[in-house]
Amino acid sequence: MARKDAYPREFKERAVALYRTSGRSMDAVAKELGISSTSLANWNRQAAIDAGERPGIVTEDRARWCVFVETFDGWNWRTRS
Repeated sequence: MARKDAYPREFKERAVALYRTSGRSMDAVAKELGISSTSLANWNRQAAIDAGERPGIVTEDRARWCVFVETFDGWNWRTRS
């Protein structure tokens, strides 16, 4: 089962926007927001993917893939049951 995100999508978007526009280091912005710099880095990377700025799987496709995997979780491929 997919885990529920600890932070709402809007918070992630605002955190990334703050980092990108502030001119400050990722560590400084993360510390101000009370999150890890690793989380902010991951959100920034995914935002770049979603914006087409870097290659990768966009958020919508990743969500569809997770639903697909959950659908077949527990499926026995040998017996097909």
